[in-house]
Amino acid sequence: MLANRTWWRALLCTFVLGACPLLYGQATGSFFGTVADTTGSVIAGAKITVTAQETGVSRDATTDQTGHYLIPLLPVATYTVKVSMANFQTVNQTNLRLQVDEHRELDFTLPPASVTQTVEVSATPVAVQ
Repeated sequence: MLANRTWWRALLCTFVLGACPLLYGQATGSFFGTVADTTGSVIAGAKITVTAQETGVSRDATTDQTGHYLIPLLPVATYTVKVSMANFQTVNQTNLRLQVDEHRELDFTLPPASVTQTVEVSATPVAVQ
C-alpha cells in the first residue's frame, strides 16, 4: 500500500513538473513592418531603433532586401520608434504602447533629405595705381 502511494505521488510530481513550462506566460510583443520612400519603393538597409521611454533601453534592427523589419521579444512598455537611412529624413513615432503578446505593424515612409548647397566666394583685392 505504501509503495502504491509513493508511486502515485511520483507520477503526480512528474506530471506537475512537466506541465509547468507550458503554463509559463510570455509578456512580450513585437514591432514589424516595411520601410519605403515616397514613391513606394522599398528601402533596404534602413536602421530601425526601438527605445523604451520609461527605461531608455533600445534595440536596433535593419530592413532586409524587401524593406521588411522585425523586432521581436520586446517587453510590455511605451516605445519610441526611429527610422533612419542615408539621404533620407529621419522619421519618429512616439508613445507607442505595446501590450502582452501584441504584434504591431508599423510601416514607414521616408521623405528624401533636403539638399543644401553652400557657395563660398573668396577674392583678393586688386591694387590700383
